[in-house]
Amino acid sequence: MPSALAVFTCRPNSHPFQERHVYLDEPVKIGRSVARCRPAQNNATFDCKVLSRNHALVWFDHKTGK
Repeated sequence: MPSALAVFTCRPNSHPFQERHVYLDEPVKIGRSVARCRPAQNNATFDCKVLSRNHALVWFDHKTGK
């Protein structure tokens, strides 16, 4: 079964970042970067001091389609 894709897009009132495309094969943490986890095009880690390290968790349930 194909993976769900989350697309993170910068909004005018947000901290600036490049658009991210993250596959939701498993739950994905959204949070601030730390030494061992740096921002990349395929993750939801951001270089933003006002964001907590473990801000949110995003997942997709293939059984329900949500």
